[in-house]
Amino acid sequence: MLDPLEPWGLDLKDYHTELKIPGSPERCVSRSVVEDTKGRLWLLERIASGQTSHRRNIAQSLNLLGKAGLTRLLEYRQDVHGEFISEIMGFYWQLSPFFKSDILPRPDYISEGQRGTELAAFLGELYSLSEVAGLSDRAPMDDLNGFISNFLDKVADFQPGILATIKSYAESILPVISACNQLPQKFCHGDFHPLNVLWRGQCAGAVIDWEFCGVRTELYDMANLIGCAGFEHPDALENKFVLSFISGMKASGIQSSSIELLPVFTAALRFAWLSEWLRKKDREMLAMELDYIALLLDNREKYKKIWMNAFN
Repeated sequence: MLDPLEPWGLDLKDYHTELKIPGSPERCVSRSVVEDTKGRLWLLERIASGQTSHRRNIAQSLNLLGKAGLTRLLEYRQDVHGEFISEIMGFYWQLSPFFKSDILPRPDYISEGQRGTELAAFLGELYSLSEVAGLSDRAPMDDLNGFISNFLDKVADFQPGILATIKSYAESILPVISACNQLPQKFCHGDFHPLNVLWRGQCAGAVIDWEFCGVRTELYDMANLIGCAGFEHPDALENKFVLSFISGMKASGIQSSSIELLPVFTAALRFAWLSEWLRKKDREMLAMELDYIALLLDNREKYKKIWMNAFN
């Protein structure tokens, strides 16, 4: 039987089915934790043939970030031929270190400021070192205005009863997206939130799930993290985790004028979740998401004041 670690010059000792694998299982066909004969743990992922080009780009980006000095990465290991993806009997595989971590206490973490400070420091390092790595010079990833316009067309076809509500939200959001598009562009993680961080205590040990990394407006990762924390519990939007995170982001070079756009831009990124709930036909989550976007927009001035105070 072929040793699954042989393409990377390693020898298999054991599988560890008892270990819980963090991150989204939807990112690959299958995944497992394996141990080599030197006692090191690895995450072995099988990916679909259609993922190979994108996954190779991600691996190359992480490799460049690592060479530039960014820590807390779980870089993909190159095989004996120097490739980030290995083909075995017609299937495609990637290998990366497995990181043992602590469970994130949900929702208690929203009152833990150190976690927010940790994640702000990581983003600051990502933004500066991605420039060193040459990643910030790449073309911007996506057109959020276009995404929302296309989403409105889908709503008109499948959920016309909520179209008026969503259109009213879009009218508030689209001008802010256009303003955000004029802000400095950064190489972003793309799905930055507390569950995509592997924690040891309140320290960020590693950041995972780089599936959506690329160049976007400098507010993108901030808004995504804040939006996810607030959806978990609205109190998070004015609690220590978020406020410490915003305060820590000042060191990254983001201007206070950008922070003024943050509440509405946070609402804008929730349209991706609206699209997901619509795709899954999850009416309950769709309704919750609409309520959350309304909360962000109705209280935009309140959050702008609170977040500006934290930033300054």
